[in-house]
Amino acid sequence: MIQGRTGEIKRSTLSEQILDSVLDMIKNDGYAIGDKLFTEKEIAERLGVGRNSVREAMKTLSMAGITESTAGKGTFLLVNPDNINRDASGMLNCVSKFSLTELLEARQIIETEAAVLATERAVKDSKEWKNFVHSHELLVNSLKNKLPDASLRDFEFHVCLMKLSGNYFLYKMHQSIVSDIQKSKKIITIDYENSDREVAVHSNVFNAISSGNAQNTREVMRAHFKNVMEYCRKIKVIE
Repeated sequence: MIQGRTGEIKRSTLSEQILDSVLDMIKNDGYAIGDKLFTEKEIAERLGVGRNSVREAMKTLSMAGITESTAGKGTFLLVNPDNINRDASGMLNCVSKFSLTELLEARQIIETEAAVLATERAVKDSKEWKNFVHSHELLVNSLKNKLPDASLRDFEFHVCLMKLSGNYFLYKMHQSIVSDIQKSKKIITIDYENSDREVAVHSNVFNAISSGNAQNTREVMRAHFKNVMEYCRKIKVIE
């Protein structure tokens, strides 16, 4: 089990505690810029926590520019340990001035209303519609087969939805937060353990837009983001 540092208040979430502990390990074990760091398995064993929780913490460090992972080689330190910002909760908040919860709330507002417009305006033989259909097919295939590109396919599905709205200003609003969305996806991994539910949630969105029922679209989009929020709480990246 993770133990709090002497004289300090214990962090409020497991994710923050793991981040703090990993940063302690980097500093106390004498690592320097360019050094190869410990593996997720080694961290999990030392802290007595699950590897999934460790994986989320390591992704956060990567997103903060503290580490870099290379397939087949390992994870390497990019920053002098003495210069690392020790605000673990700040890193969890997408390394930004707003929280992950705020980003998801903003996405829900923008994407839900864009989906409603898409339901009312979509032209079934347009290029945008065909792209939307194709993005849904690719996403479903990736989720069903638990492919590593599922997160990218999910992102493409939502971008196609925004284009389908026919409102260029809404699309530009969404594009303005694309980098933040992509950062958040390094923390919010695909829930492969419940891939059938992920398929159902996204297919409900697709079917609602296809049906032309705007009210149903609004409801399923809200249900979709509620599902995302619940998963984020499950993996302890939001309160």
